[in-house]
Amino acid sequence: MTIPKPVNPERIAENADVFSFEFTQAEMERIDALDRHERIGPDPDAFPSNWA
Repeated sequence: MTIPKPVNPERIAENADVFSFEFTQAEMERIDALDRHERIGPDPDAFPSNWA
């Protein structure tokens, strides 16, 4: 994740405006197609009960 470091107030507001767009149905379908039902890290459902 990138953490921006702007100092200009207008740029800060632009960076915070993360909900100013919508995906089309076709874009959502392309994003959904990326899911291959594979896991890179450990399965959170299999953590020991005393973990954390």
